[in-house]
Amino acid sequence: MSAKASITKYSDIVSVALNGEEMLLSLLYDVSEDGTYTEGVFAVSRHRLCVVENGRLVLAENIENIEKVCLGEYTGGGILEAFTVKGRKQLVRFSMKHIEEFTSVCEIINDLAKGLEPVINEKAFAEDRVCPKCGRAYIKNTTVCTHCSDKFSVFKKLFKIAKPYKGLYITLLLLFWITSIVTVVTPILSKHLINDVLNIKNASITTLLIIVGLMLLTTVISMVVSVIRSIISSKASNLLVKDLRNHIYEKLQKMPLSYIEEKKTGDLMQRINNDTQRIQTFIQDIAIMAVNEICLFIAIAVITVYLDAKMSLLIFLPMPIALYLIGKIRLNIRSRYHKQWRKMDKMTNRLTEVLNGIKVVKVFGREDDEINRFKKTAGDVRNITCANEKYVYTIFPIIKFIMGFGAYLVLLFGGNKVLSGSMSVGELVQFSTYGGYLYSRLEWFSMLPRHFTMALVSSQRVFEVLEEEEQLDGDIKASADKAEGSFTFDNVSFGYKSYRRVLKNIEESVKKGEMIGLVGHSGAGKSTMINLIMRLYSPDRGKILLDGSDISEYNQQDYKNLLGVVLQESYLFSGSILDNLKYAAPKATLEDCIIAAKKANAHDFIMELPDGYNTYVGEKGYKLSGGERQRISIARAIVANPKILILDEATASVDSDTELKIQDALKKVTKGKTVFAIAHRLSTLKNADRLFVLDNGKIAETGTHKELLEKNGIYASLLRAQQEMATRGVTIDNSDKIKEEITPTQFINEGEEFDNEQD
Repeated sequence: MSAKASITKYSDIVSVALNGEEMLLSLLYDVSEDGTYTEGVFAVSRHRLCVVENGRLVLAENIENIEKVCLGEYTGGGILEAFTVKGRKQLVRFSMKHIEEFTSVCEIINDLAKGLEPVINEKAFAEDRVCPKCGRAYIKNTTVCTHCSDKFSVFKKLFKIAKPYKGLYITLLLLFWITSIVTVVTPILSKHLINDVLNIKNASITTLLIIVGLMLLTTVISMVVSVIRSIISSKASNLLVKDLRNHIYEKLQKMPLSYIEEKKTGDLMQRINNDTQRIQTFIQDIAIMAVNEICLFIAIAVITVYLDAKMSLLIFLPMPIALYLIGKIRLNIRSRYHKQWRKMDKMTNRLTEVLNGIKVVKVFGREDDEINRFKKTAGDVRNITCANEKYVYTIFPIIKFIMGFGAYLVLLFGGNKVLSGSMSVGELVQFSTYGGYLYSRLEWFSMLPRHFTMALVSSQRVFEVLEEEEQLDGDIKASADKAEGSFTFDNVSFGYKSYRRVLKNIEESVKKGEMIGLVGHSGAGKSTMINLIMRLYSPDRGKILLDGSDISEYNQQDYKNLLGVVLQESYLFSGSILDNLKYAAPKATLEDCIIAAKKANAHDFIMELPDGYNTYVGEKGYKLSGGERQRISIARAIVANPKILILDEATASVDSDTELKIQDALKKVTKGKTVFAIAHRLSTLKNADRLFVLDNGKIAETGTHKELLEKNGIYASLLRAQQEMATRGVTIDNSDKIKEEITPTQFINEGEEFDNEQD
């Protein structure tokens, strides 16, 4: 039963419990107070909330009596609790599949308790996330069930992509029909060869030459057409796969960073490379041929019925049994190949991961462990592949034998007719040849489910990516050309998982040209705040305003052109230094790049390299030192003269002397620009106009370096700890504050732990 239907079933009870008020939201929960599974409804109006379980009202509460509600989690589930004037009260328990919905519920009730207008996220309360037919979960961001959906719809989408090349495919069909005509004519020539030449003592040599010549001609025509057909088929399928790969790559570039991070690199590479290759093979070798084989099958079937209807029945007699078996094994084959490709994805992901981290593997001497792990993963792929192939190569020969059993009946029945004189040898050979053609078609069709399933699974995997929601621009209301650089954080909350907030209710303003230093321990939310400013993610609640306009109202590309970014990990693309410098500003001249390199204190070491700015840096810039890579990253960030600079540990990979030079250069570069900076050494932020000290997702302190030292709070404590470690000859960064151990069960919205004694 769908969520909507279940809620409707208890609507009368809910209405009474809410005193007839208009319901703001209602949703299902599935765990009872004693931890067993149940069917319950949680509903909220502006002044009341209620809980109905199995048709019985369990709880009704006035929201004015609630001080706040908190969301907690335990192994495999969550709990919503309220702190009321009478004490603490459990509202409802639920499994983790409802965690996102109840996170929004928590925020809505807290807004109502404070007398605020609640923000209701419609996506969090999607009524049905599973297929009503089979109960399977939909693919993320879609309402398509791959199990129940029309399988041919996937191929319709492929044909739509192939539409520009329809001329090639029509040509292929015409060539197939020429081949079919040749195929149909050949048995007729064989009949005449036997009846008019071989069975006649004084047969004319001219007749023999004509028949053999015609047979040779049909062979030549078939060969030439086959060559042309193969060339055109290869061209058409390659063009289609090129477009598919381009569409997938383009789609991935437009997807939110959160989507990319949820996927594994190996999985995405499998879809771009292997899955599209399977689609190409299917189209090139199967799809077009299937049309021809069907037409040829029908034509030959009509011919055999015309020649001898009774003998035709013998050919078709075993077919229903074979078709029944094919239908029974089809779903089994599909399931097997799904499992096989999941294993292959796992192997590819592991290979990609290890190759990217090969330095770490070698540093810790884990080569043998990785070899053994890969052998096991590769062994799993081998085992399931062998099992699938064994299954296929066992079951299909049996089906082929059943299909071909009618040929023996034809020989028996036809041979008897030849002996009785009612059929000539040539006619029997002709009929048997047509029967053989039919069986060849049937054998080919018996393998079609395997090829179809492989292509279907690959196509579904490809369209899972293509049909995901893109990170599109909204209503463009603001012009980036006029942006000055003042920011306002309006009640901003965000979590990489919606139910675990990293930033909570951030309220701050930043003036144009102000340098803001972000300080706090690991996990406090510094980099997350930077990610939101860069529009890599969107706030779950609240807005980030640039010059009074929501940053989502700017065109993405125009907005990002305002930013100059230096990340903690200095990533360079393979190519020359000049290529990397121009990556942020493709229209920059060599002179622009040199000026930026000088400001970043990179020009001198670049000129000492053999090819200067044309020096090849290697994959990820491995030919350069960490400090050199970082200085090129800084130069890349400022080459376009951005209005807003974001420095995320910009000097983390350089020595103290180089850092001082870069800091001095950045002072000149940052004049008149709005700057957000995170630094591993707090002392480097002492010249910032203001410091935001983040603690547990909230801005706990703001002020200048001097003002925060006078407050003697979190910032002063962090700085003292860092200075103390420095005097011992140990360098730490501001993220290494020791945190208290978190108990397994905790509140995840308010950052408060459960009181186990009260529990």
